[in-house]
Amino acid sequence: MQEWQDEKLISENLTDVRNDGKGGTARNLLIGLFILIIMLSLTWHMIFKDYSIKEMKAILLQADWRWLLGGFTLMLIHQCCIALSIIRVMNYIAPTLQVKFKVAFNTSFIGFFFNNITPSSSGGQPMQMYYLKKLSIPMSYTSVVFIALAIFYNLSMLFYCACVSVFRSGYLQENLGYVSYLLPLGYLLYIVTTTFLLLLFFNPKIIVAALRFVLGMLMRKKLIKNPRNLVRKLLHFSKRYIASSLSFNKNWRLLLELMALHLVQMAAYTAVPFFACMALRAGNTQNCWQLLKDSFSMQAVLNIAASLVPSPGAVGLTEGGFLQLFGNIVPDKQLIPALLLTRVINLYVFLLIAAVITTICFIRVDFKLNAANLNKLDQE
Repeated sequence: MQEWQDEKLISENLTDVRNDGKGGTARNLLIGLFILIIMLSLTWHMIFKDYSIKEMKAILLQADWRWLLGGFTLMLIHQCCIALSIIRVMNYIAPTLQVKFKVAFNTSFIGFFFNNITPSSSGGQPMQMYYLKKLSIPMSYTSVVFIALAIFYNLSMLFYCACVSVFRSGYLQENLGYVSYLLPLGYLLYIVTTTFLLLLFFNPKIIVAALRFVLGMLMRKKLIKNPRNLVRKLLHFSKRYIASSLSFNKNWRLLLELMALHLVQMAAYTAVPFFACMALRAGNTQNCWQLLKDSFSMQAVLNIAASLVPSPGAVGLTEGGFLQLFGNIVPDKQLIPALLLTRVINLYVFLLIAAVITTICFIRVDFKLNAANLNKLDQE
């Protein structure tokens, strides 16, 4: 009970700090959307300048809606895997809360929205934690959840790209082009970030040491008031985080379940270009298995390489990399439509859906669920 009260005070203090810069969050959101629109406009202007819009429109209108529906289904599976991962971890480390699928599903779309409008996908996890805090789910729990999910997301992405690099090395050497210079840097970025997250996950006391270091620096510069009180509160906050993390990372069955969910999640996302090609009857549709292998291989590489660009939604390098990597898979006249259809499926439509869900979630507060979670935490 005391720990929860201390953690609540920390959340209130953080909220006060945010309120001091009233409008800052909304301003950052608008800036992110503005940058995304500018990047999209510039990217598509450069891509479309040598193509006839009427001709491309005619090709898109002939797309097979059944394959399009299949692509959207894959993205829905992608989001559901995230929701199931959130439920599985939360219900293990905080069994009294029993997070429902609706809450986890909304949380997954909030992450999708903010990841795709902020540079380097940096806004998703903080806003997911903020949303769950509005439902009285402590940040000491949600921080464990989203560190774990980030680790398995990175591992699944590295797994597929590594498999492609090993088993289809000859094919990659022939078709990567300039992306071959970006791929090692992408590997390095993901390996470094994943290693750092693993250290936080398996040795959560690092966070306590980091907090002490930051607080010590702030105290020396006299930037905080009542430092002893703040230290006490943060230590109570860290205590629950450490207990949750240590309990969770010893459950190897749960870790394997999460890895399986993320492999399905990443496979669904990586297979979207295949469905776009099949909808347009682009590429070698007479040999579907070969087309699936080729498109899956190229998208697995693109997932890693495009992460080097800190633009919202990885816009720019994703589109340019697609044209480079899929140029030998899709005929020239169908390459741009295949790119557009792929981005419609895996970004634009779901970004609109996520925007609607995010708006509803932040306008409407489930007071009954909030009160229920508070009561359960009080009983711990």
